[in-house]
Amino acid sequence: MGKSVIRAAVCVSLLLAVGCDEEETGGGTAAPMGGEAVGDAGAGAAADATVDEGPDACVPVAEECNGVDDDCDGLGDESLMPPPADRTEGICGLFFKQCTGPDGWQEPNYRVSPEYQDEEDRCDGQDNDCDGTVDENLSPPPASLTVGVCEDALQECTGVLGFDDPDYTAIENYEAQEMTCDGLDNDCDGSVDERLAGCMP
Repeated sequence: MGKSVIRAAVCVSLLLAVGCDEEETGGGTAAPMGGEAVGDAGAGAAADATVDEGPDACVPVAEECNGVDDDCDGLGDESLMPPPADRTEGICGLFFKQCTGPDGWQEPNYRVSPEYQDEEDRCDGQDNDCDGTVDENLSPPPASLTVGVCEDALQECTGVLGFDDPDYTAIENYEAQEMTCDGLDNDCDGSVDERLAGCMP
C-alpha cells in the first residue's frame, strides 16, 4: 500500500475530529462537526463582495450655489463663478451677485462703493446710481451772481470738475459791464444803469 493511500485512510479516520488540509482532500478545508466548510469558492465570494454605500452616499456633481456640497469634497459653494449683478451701468460695472447658500445668487450691497448713490445728487461726471445716465436730476446751487438780470441764475454741472457758474452771456439782457440805459441791472452788481451819463430810463 502506497504512502498516499495510507495518508488518505488516516484523513478519513480523523475527519470528524480534526479535518483534512487542502493537499489531502483535493481542495478546501473541512470544518469540525457542526461547522461549515470554507472552500475556495467561499473565499472568492468574500473577496468579490462590494461595499454597499447606502442611499445617503454622496454622488459628486458640478458645484452650484445652493448651500450643498455638490462635488463631495467637504466644502459647499466653493470656487463658483458669480454672474454679473442686475446693475452693470456706471460705477456698478464691476459688481457681481453673491452666493448666499440655500437662497442662491443674490444682489450685492452696492453701498460698499463710496461712489454709489441710490438717487444721484452728486456732480462728478459719473453714473452714481447705475441707471445709464450721468449727473441727471441734480439740484444745482445758486450762481455767484444772483441779482439784477442774474436773479435766478444757477450753477451748472461740468462733470468731473463739479458745479461752476453758468455762462452769464446766455442770460437775456446781461452785460459784463453796464452799457445800456434800460432801467436794468445788466451786470448783476446790484446797481442799475450806473456810470451811464445822462441815463434817464
